[in-house]
Amino acid sequence: MEPKQGLKKETRRHYQGYFQDGEYHVEKFPSTEVYEYDSKGYFTLYQSENYDENGDVSVEGTKALVEFLIEKGVDGLYVGGSSGECIYLSVEDRKKTLEAVMEANKGRITIIAHVACNNTKDSCELARHAEALGVDAIATIPPIYFRLPEKAIAKYWNDISAAAPNTDYVIYNIPQLAGVALTMPLFDEMLKNPRVIGVKNSSMPIQDIQMFKRQAKLNNREVVIFNGPDEQFVGGRMIGAEGGIGGTYGVMPELFVTLNNMIKAGDVKEAYKLQDDINEIIYTMCSTKGNMYATAKAALKKRAGLELGGVREPLLNLQDGDEVIVDKVVELVEEKKGNLLITADHGNAEQLLDYETGAPFTAHTTNPVPFILVNYDKERIIEKSQLNDEIRGT
Repeated sequence: MEPKQGLKKETRRHYQGYFQDGEYHVEKFPSTEVYEYDSKGYFTLYQSENYDENGDVSVEGTKALVEFLIEKGVDGLYVGGSSGECIYLSVEDRKKTLEAVMEANKGRITIIAHVACNNTKDSCELARHAEALGVDAIATIPPIYFRLPEKAIAKYWNDISAAAPNTDYVIYNIPQLAGVALTMPLFDEMLKNPRVIGVKNSSMPIQDIQMFKRQAKLNNREVVIFNGPDEQFVGGRMIGAEGGIGGTYGVMPELFVTLNNMIKAGDVKEAYKLQDDINEIIYTMCSTKGNMYATAKAALKKRAGLELGGVREPLLNLQDGDEVIVDKVVELVEEKKGNLLITADHGNAEQLLDYETGAPFTAHTTNPVPFILVNYDKERIIEKSQLNDEIRGT
């Protein structure tokens, strides 16, 4: 098997074109070198576990969820993490889930498989299985319960990586649940493994993202950092995370996709507002008596008709009174949905500068202009219309 491509270095050349005195001119700017993870996208979200009426893994429910999320525009799925209830599933359950995801996906988006169990043997078995299925990367938390020394944690991680030698590796740092943190000395040790290409960082301090970036550079490495806490997606992205992996994304994928697009477009002010709206939804989800992932699955049933079952015990399913909160979650998500229109209809199309004053030329163009309409309600997209049909009153 050929090794998959991990981080790649690209040289980007920058040009600017403009009309002047009836001629088209091209101005070249200095080139820049960037590193990218060679996947289909940075924005990745959760894959929840799905059960049938007997409490067994539902292949059809899993496939339906994959289709729903891809339709909503996500770039990838993180399979078998916290929202996948990984610590309550058998090895066979986790294999069955990943197989269903890969069959439904058919190579369309990035798949990261979380393969950690609380012992090396089972973790390596899942790593080999994930590589055989062709995932883009594997990921692991550290061993939990016993507070193992960092030498033992590094060996555990490297042994799992060695079981899938042709697959990239992402460290999952979640100290508030795992009981141990990814320290800088431990990270230094793991960066000796060329397959380590990133960290899913779920520690609460945003500065950890920046610290991992800096530490990697000190080791002459470039890594991808995924922001973990959903409530600080904007903060994590702004300080350097290339994307996010989160447990509430699946309930409102449209909102997180839009939020990610706002950040990429530099629309920080609107991103702050949308993050605040998203956080209201998250806080509402967390107010049920049942487990938050039970709330998420119930909300997806109401939103999209997905039959995903409940959560696996000892996680607590929805309790009396929780349905009212689920209805509120769905109401909030639908209320916050909207359209994102990205265009450049204001100036600089015919000429960049006012030739007399030298100031930027900002008059509206009279030419057709390209635009991107981000809208996941297909019934509301007006085809074969003029731009002013979409944005009346602006």
